[in-house]
This record gives sequence, C-alpha cells and structure tokens, in this order.
Amino acid sequence: MKRFINVLLLVLLSACAFAQQIDSEEMYTRAAALTKLSSAVQAFVRYESVPDNMTEAEVLRLATKHDSGLLVPFSAYQLRVMRLNRQVIMLMCSADGTRGLLEDVGCTARLDKHHWQSSKGEPCEFTLKASEIC
Repeated sequence: MKRFINVLLLVLLSACAFAQQIDSEEMYTRAAALTKLSSAVQAFVRYESVPDNMTEAEVLRLATKHDSGLLVPFSAYQLRVMRLNRQVIMLMCSADGTRGLLEDVGCTARLDKHHWQSSKGEPCEFTLKASEIC
C-alpha cells in the first residue's frame, strides 16, 4: 500500500510539472512581438507629451492607436509598462499576473530578459533598469 501511494504521488507531481511547462516556441514568438510593442511604446513615451499620471493601460492604448494589432499576441497575458525619464520597460506576465515571462527595455533591438526560462518561476515584477541598458 505504501508503495502504491508513493507511485501515485510521483505520477501526480509529474503531471503537475508537465502541466506547468511553458511552450518555448510560443514564448519566442511572443518575445518577437514584445520587442515590436516595446519599440512603439518607447517612441510614444519619448516623442509625445505623456502625463505622469497616465495609467499603463492608457499608455498601451494610445501607443498602439496606429496599429492595435500590436496588442493581439498578448490577449492571454498581462502586460505591464514602467516609464522613467522617457524610457520604457515592458513586462509580459502570466494571465493571472503571478509569473513574469518576458521583459524588454524599449531602447534595445532584441528582447532583454526571458524570465520564463527560470526554473524557480519569476514573480511578475520589473527587474531591469533602463538607465543601465539605454
């Protein structure tokens, strides 16, 4: 009986681990889309008069007004925007907002950080500093 319980527990834990795996192909596709989006948001913040009290959602909406398709790849995720001194950092998190997946500084050409590759599961928090990268 004890052996049966151990095997059952092992199967359940394996199933949970499998269910939480992230599709790497999907993440690389989202990474490419996030670099495009962060460039658009960066240009909006840098060259438009954006009030400090504008919400993240308003920034995203106005920055993508010319091409709302930029937001389509992220419909199943939460997007965060941090602005500081006309620099932008974008963070894509899981749908429930608990896990950070991708982070990008708008001034760079490629995605800056793949949080999803971390085995411990990174929280949905900004980790990059635009002042050190830009």
